Amino acid sequence: MYIYIVSNCDSIEEIYMHHQWLRDTQEDAVAQVLKAGLDLDCGMYYTNFTKNSVVQGKVREAGIDKALKNLYNVFMRLRFFDGSSSFKSLGKNDVCSNEHIELALSS
Repeated sequence: MYIYIVSNCDSIEEIYMHHQWLRDTQEDAVAQVLKAGLDLDCGMYYTNFTKNSVVQGKVREAGIDKALKNLYNVFMRLRFFDGSSSFKSLGKNDVCSNEHIELALSS
């Protein structure tokens, strides 16, 4: 079994804006979740604050490499790069179907 960790969109922003862990900066919040093992957040915090977090010495490039390795392993297992993956054609309507919403609500 292969495991990688994702979160809901904007989870890092939620930590920074609303949880206010130890009065962390945005770069601190990115460093905390990356070190905790969060491989993917579909919000903008990794995009906007990871570079400065590395420059400030809060995140090591090895941590970023680990997260990327996890994500690319999943892409490869899904055959994303060999042209045979059917996941590329999926859109919001496929994911947010009534069946999937009911399944999520039943948990």
